[in-house]
Amino acid sequence: MFLNKRLSIYKNKKVLITGHNGFVGSWLTASFLKLKSKVFGISLKNQNKAYRFIVNKKNSNLVEFIQDINEFEKLDSIIKKIKPDFIFHLAAQPIVKIGYEHPLNTFKTNILGTSNVLKSILKNKIKNSVIVTSDKVYLNKENKKFFNENSEIGGDDIYSASKACTEIITRSFYLSFKEKFNHLDTVRAGNIIGGGDFGTNRLLPDIFNSFHLKKSLNIRSPHSIRPWQNVLDVINAYLLLPVYQKKRLKKFDFWNVGPDKKESNIRVIDIIEN
Repeated sequence: MFLNKRLSIYKNKKVLITGHNGFVGSWLTASFLKLKSKVFGISLKNQNKAYRFIVNKKNSNLVEFIQDINEFEKLDSIIKKIKPDFIFHLAAQPIVKIGYEHPLNTFKTNILGTSNVLKSILKNKIKNSVIVTSDKVYLNKENKKFFNENSEIGGDDIYSASKACTEIITRSFYLSFKEKFNHLDTVRAGNIIGGGDFGTNRLLPDIFNSFHLKKSLNIRSPHSIRPWQNVLDVINAYLLLPVYQKKRLKKFDFWNVGPDKKESNIRVIDIIEN
């Protein structure tokens, strides 16, 4: 990991990560610490078991803020104080099932919270920002075709709709205030697996818990095909985005992160049986 010399741009730079103590956020935080960045994290009080195993909280280059992104004034005050060189926005309600159970909170965090982050990015003239969404932003017509960046945005369930809205809102912010933005990207990834994933209603943790706790395993869609990808591959893609932001004329873009098509035809049942 981190063999790419271009990642040296992060050394001694200030990087702000929202949602820094989640599963992917923990790996991103640890990655920036390894790259000698000055890392600032904004999250709710940590409830993710992965964080304490992945991140060295005693690292002097790490500063944490417990803050709800739905509270704009407090959020903006933190960003104004830090004046980060880079912002990676990961904070979200990330679980499909919880979207059904708490739809208003899901919409509030994923839509209003992201709007607050974007407003603060604009207000504080942050040069390089990455808004992390999901591969669930696409309208799934069940036609077995691969999505590309220009596929139709949709979302049937609450979570997917909220992340599709995140894409639309980010694009709208850029188009409305393009002369004030430097570089802004959205990035779409999903079905991320790896060490420290203790999330609820996620396949690999559920498989492990069924063995460990000797409980039956409830599989909702055993024949569904998922583009599984390792968290470290996803992190590497995230890290490279600002590298190329600095080299291109285009100020705004959107990206898919996923495995090669040949590696994408793995069914849920195949993972369980192997």
